Amino acid sequence: MQVIGLCRFSYPALGGFQREHETIEQRKAFLYEEARLKHPLRLFQAFNLPSILAQTDMDFQYLILIGDDLPVWARSRLDDLTAAADHIKILPYPPHPHRQIAAQVILDHVDSTHTHSIQFRLDDDDAVHRTFVERLKTDAATGVIDYANKPRFALDYARGYAIRPSA
Repeated sequence: MQVIGLCRFSYPALGGFQREHETIEQRKAFLYEEARLKHPLRLFQAFNLPSILAQTDMDFQYLILIGDDLPVWARSRLDDLTAAADHIKILPYPPHPHRQIAAQVILDHVDSTHTHSIQFRLDDDDAVHRTFVERLKTDAATGVIDYANKPRFALDYARGYAIRPSA
């Protein structure tokens, strides 16, 4: 069973944002403004990445979708943060509609030698429990899902916590 995680890191998608912009140039100016971009980098470093690196089952891919024109300093920081993790890939793409690009990135990494592929998506400020991947595989393998009648399905582990970090 293959597990693929996707993180959209300040990716300038066409649509899919709470705050809309009239042009892609306006969206990029907003996303890539240095003071603003430092914030998701800090959250990624403090929450998202540690939770991915602490997984009890490391047999999964974690794909970080970025814009192909993410500022060099931010890309370098992401490269530095993830350099020691072979299962993490940073993938630069030009702007596309958010659902289409997410599906394409996942499909580009599905390994047909596996009987099943499970995907999950996290925002750059999200974190998961250290047994998240292990639990995904266990839930999928123990009959929680009726594969024969539902070749596509969603699991929602919605009992989470929200925090407001200070400073």
